[in-house]
Amino acid sequence: MKRNNYDWIWIVSSTLRYWAFSDLKKTEEFIQKNSLEGTATLYPLDVPVYDWAIKEEAFSVKKPHQQEAKFILNFSSASQPHFHFKNGSWNSTEAIDDKIECEYIVLQQVFCVMTRLGCFPSAVFSDKEKLNSWVRNLQSDPHIITVKVNSTSQL
Repeated sequence: MKRNNYDWIWIVSSTLRYWAFSDLKKTEEFIQKNSLEGTATLYPLDVPVYDWAIKEEAFSVKKPHQQEAKFILNFSSASQPHFHFKNGSWNSTEAIDDKIECEYIVLQQVFCVMTRLGCFPSAVFSDKEKLNSWVRNLQSDPHIITVKVNSTSQL
């Protein structure tokens, strides 16, 4: 979906597994159908979360180590729209605004970058060239997993 000049994608993480969805309705249906427990987070596509958070003034660098690859690869932001779910149900105190006018994107797969399985991705890319360029610039060797978009198959 397109929102605030970014393309976005929902990443669902549950028990070391990840799924990607282009809209909230499909995300909700999948979580409920499979009684999942975990987190659904809206990620800017092809923009590392660190860069997005700085640009949106959700984070500012205060110490030198906050500009190092290790920090950037572990970075996540509570400012990203997200919600927690348990047994397929949302946490009732959280509200997700899906009423924003969106332009939906069509992707077959995305590439999630993380320091280890089980943590939040530090970036989600739609294109391997952009992914490889970013990883090269960091001079690091993170985990990269390929996630099919809108795959609603049973677990």
